[in-house]
Amino acid sequence: MTLGTCACKPEFLADGQCLSCDDTRVRNLNREKTLRSNHARRIPGWNDYLAFEGAHCRHLYANLSDQWKCPCCDRTKFELLRWTMLFPSRPDKREGWAVGVHTHHDHGADPYGIKPQPGEVCRISSFAPITICEQCNSADGSAKRHLKLPRHFTFGPAEIRAFVRSTPHGKHLIKYDVAKAIFDQVTAPHPFPPWR
Repeated sequence: MTLGTCACKPEFLADGQCLSCDDTRVRNLNREKTLRSNHARRIPGWNDYLAFEGAHCRHLYANLSDQWKCPCCDRTKFELLRWTMLFPSRPDKREGWAVGVHTHHDHGADPYGIKPQPGEVCRISSFAPITICEQCNSADGSAKRHLKLPRHFTFGPAEIRAFVRSTPHGKHLIKYDVAKAIFDQVTAPHPFPPWR
């Protein structure tokens, strides 16, 4: 959502770049909201980390070592811990610590997934399933929705790394122009089926 000209406030600057407008000078209220949330984020203590058991991702989370880092954003298991609203749609909603980790895979290579049709774009190469954090997994989906990309397309870990800016214990910012350039680079029209 955009509204007017970005003020490029000092609290939104990093490395000489405005993170709010991505140096476009066009105000982006969604990015401002994420930046404010990240600025006001709660930082867990070591005891909070040790007490956290993984919640809805407990099995996948338990199998990750304390030295594990998300292959996309490079945040540690500790840096993934985020204070948030748990079960926001339920009557028993409450605030608490959360971490989400997911097995990220190429949807176009999924034997039960949606396949590209002849003439549709598809990935030139695939990638092996890998565990990534929820923010990176969400960034993949957000970029696909924002850019109206095919549902069967999935960004790989190195590609996600190129278009997200992470914050320890916070939310990611997404560079959609970079995601679009990557999509254009790693896809090609699906060939027509061979003549029989």
